[in-house]
Amino acid sequence: MRENDLDGVLFGGSVTEPALSRCMQSFVQAFAAGWSSRITLEAVRDDRNTNFTRLSTFVETCSAINHAQDVKRLSYILVDMSLNLVEGPFSCVVLKPSDQKVQLVSRGLGRQQAERYVKGVAARWSGRGGAGGANEPEPGLHEELGAAPALECPLYYQNELLGVWCIALKEAGQYGLYRDYMSIVAQAASSVLYRLWDKGRVDRGDAVQLLNRALGYWDSYAHEMTHEAQQLAVPFARTLKLGEAEIKHLGEACLVYPYSPSFLSDILRSPEQMEPIAHFHAITRLLEEGKPASASSASSASSSSVPAFGVGGQVIAILYFYLQFNRDLQALDQLWPVSPELRAAFRAFCDSREVVEGEISLGGEEEADSSGGEPPATNIAKLNDLPPLSSREREVLGHVLQGKSNREIAEKLVISEHTVKNHMTNIFQKLGVTDRAQAIALAYKSGWNR
Repeated sequence: MRENDLDGVLFGGSVTEPALSRCMQSFVQAFAAGWSSRITLEAVRDDRNTNFTRLSTFVETCSAINHAQDVKRLSYILVDMSLNLVEGPFSCVVLKPSDQKVQLVSRGLGRQQAERYVKGVAARWSGRGGAGGANEPEPGLHEELGAAPALECPLYYQNELLGVWCIALKEAGQYGLYRDYMSIVAQAASSVLYRLWDKGRVDRGDAVQLLNRALGYWDSYAHEMTHEAQQLAVPFARTLKLGEAEIKHLGEACLVYPYSPSFLSDILRSPEQMEPIAHFHAITRLLEEGKPASASSASSASSSSVPAFGVGGQVIAILYFYLQFNRDLQALDQLWPVSPELRAAFRAFCDSREVVEGEISLGGEEEADSSGGEPPATNIAKLNDLPPLSSREREVLGHVLQGKSNREIAEKLVISEHTVKNHMTNIFQKLGVTDRAQAIALAYKSGWNR
């Protein structure tokens, strides 16, 4: 079995024994199970490598598209990228600068074959889109007898069909695999093509929406969080009395904060959008490094050792932690680089939005008090939902949950800071996380609560 699908059957018998022994049956079953696990692991590895290749290609392609200085260069970027990624027999870009002529850039097609294919593309896409089109044309699969199936992506912008990008596939089954990916790249290329033809200027808000849509293709969880963050950021920013322009930039930044600032700087090129994103990533880096000795208390977040960050970056950091920790306001105590005043303002904002509904008994106050107040804090060693950690690793994780830096943990456990870093690396690997914030989030989900 590969996951829930039958991949094959392993069978065997004996020419001398009338029936297989139970021992042999168990051996064959165990062997088949191990084989199934290996097949599944190889499939997962292939999917991981494929997704990594697509993501790397997407980042490089978007950056190259954004820097294209002429239409021909843009066309070759699309053709070469699709050929290398899909490894089909041909790829071409058919552009329509006017109603009287079309332009073609292709690889893998002879001249006569290219002319015949272009005429077919023009006939298939004639009348689709246009200034009066109500709906944006969708990519399509063209299958012709004796020819490779082709994924045809419209280059469509501002209610105008600018051209068609055609990618030959090895088989028709690849259509579903590459449809969304090529559609996103085509949208990015369409906006640049529109600009190169001097038809208008691209609004940077279009780039934000495009990047956010791409994020949904790669990471649906992060994509959902960006929209939740935006829905909270705008009303919270209004309670802070921020200007409408600043609120707009903050809302846009919430949609693309998972991207690295170095990647976004080549696409957005807007200081108002880039500043909150850059400050958010700087805050997360500080949190990964651990709390400095001079910021050992919550009130020392304004210490001179902590850089000053803009309100936008601090707001995104607050929203990220709040959503990452299942809307637990206690998680904000870990945000020592963010000003206490801003954290308090967000808590008040959340309180003002909370709606309480239910029944409350007016009798049983003594019973309520007999419990002895709040339940004691859960011991990290008793969290059974966590993957198996050594006793020392659980001890280190317990100190991380208390907000201690690597240096403070080393002093507490009387070990070197380098040893603490090794323990942290092992903890991250076993928990399947990449940073302290994710490790703390997993501990919260497993029942730990300060």
